Amino acid sequence: MRKVTLFWNHICILHNFEKQYLSKVKQQLLQEDIDLDIHYFGLGYPSHMCEYLSSHDDLPDLIVSADLEVIENHKIYNHLGDLHACSLWLESKHSLLIDSVQRNEYLLPLVIIPLIYYANIKDENLDILSLSKKHKLSFGGINNSAVKTIVKSLWQQKGPEFCDTLLSDSHVYDMPINAFQSVRAKQNDIALVPSLYGLRADQQETFMYTPKEGPFLLPSYFIARKSIDEDLAKYVLQKIMQKELLDFYVQQGDLISCINNTTLTSTQEKMHRCMHVKQSFIDTLDDSVFYDFFLSHFPNAHDIR
Repeated sequence: MRKVTLFWNHICILHNFEKQYLSKVKQQLLQEDIDLDIHYFGLGYPSHMCEYLSSHDDLPDLIVSADLEVIENHKIYNHLGDLHACSLWLESKHSLLIDSVQRNEYLLPLVIIPLIYYANIKDENLDILSLSKKHKLSFGGINNSAVKTIVKSLWQQKGPEFCDTLLSDSHVYDMPINAFQSVRAKQNDIALVPSLYGLRADQQETFMYTPKEGPFLLPSYFIARKSIDEDLAKYVLQKIMQKELLDFYVQQGDLISCINNTTLTSTQEKMHRCMHVKQSFIDTLDDSVFYDFFLSHFPNAHDIR
């Protein structure tokens, strides 16, 4: 029996299906003498994956994570050790958005959560780069990757001073759903939320818009450590990323599948612009500088430097 340890911190709003699906995959692999040992992280669990990896030495063989600090925090990413060059293990789709989240040969993008506007005001000209002067923006996800992705995307384009002003003028919540609900309750005019929430707009009293700059992209990645051989890691990946799972992500979550194993498409997939965090920016970003800035706005945020 070959044992493979998988750390999974993926799409919280779709996690019930993920668990059911992975349970079936685990049973299938047991029939082939592969013991897939799955450890879950994120909402509803004791910690996010980045928090666990920053304070524990036990490492998995495989990682599937939308917790981007796993790869963007230099200390955590370097702690993972030797990695397989897995970026070509599955056939990827190609579009501007999907190509934008390609980072390096050791990271395979799986799906993308597009962040768009949900509003109770009718305005076809909403623009994130001047929005703080017009409306109070709301968004959420302080201790997951949503807020950090928004901040880092704007930091690399406009600098930390712009981010400082934006955060000071915005309503920022623990989770994206709180921002969505604040617009529904008319506490705020506009929220930057996953497109799944935006699709609930009736286009009469509530409205869904794609920012002029395109959606903000929150991708997830697969990582394989050299603690197991390449053939085994690739086989387990292929067993997990089947059409059933990818169809579910697109159909039920309006996610963009980076893997060419589904014919379904997100409402945001064919956009010609996007806001995303570039690897070149992460390479030069000092973790201590970023967390000093982030904690100055969110003192209760988890500090994983």
